Amino acid sequence: MFNPLRKIFGTRNERELKKLKPLLEEINSLESGISKLSDRELRLKTDIFKESIAKRRKEFEQELLELRMRFSEGIIPQEKQKIKRKLKSIRNDILSLFAR
Repeated sequence: MFNPLRKIFGTRNERELKKLKPLLEEINSLESGISKLSDRELRLKTDIFKESIAKRRKEFEQELLELRMRFSEGIIPQEKQKIKRKLKSIRNDILSLFAR
């Protein structure tokens, strides 16, 4: 059956692909630089990447711990909402670390 809204907005899959396209292009742009690396250079780059992730993870964990402690202290509702937004932001930052 013909659906005029699909023609305008696209299917759900098309919208999801459209959101992912910039990330895919960014990943593909890295391929030429990575493929030129020797095995040794690639291992070194991997170690640097792992260290970077571990460092950021510790920072996020510390910030999450502090926010959770503040949240459980029985603060005013407006402050709780700010903390909830910050927690969500940190979770998104953590996920974006792995999407890069």
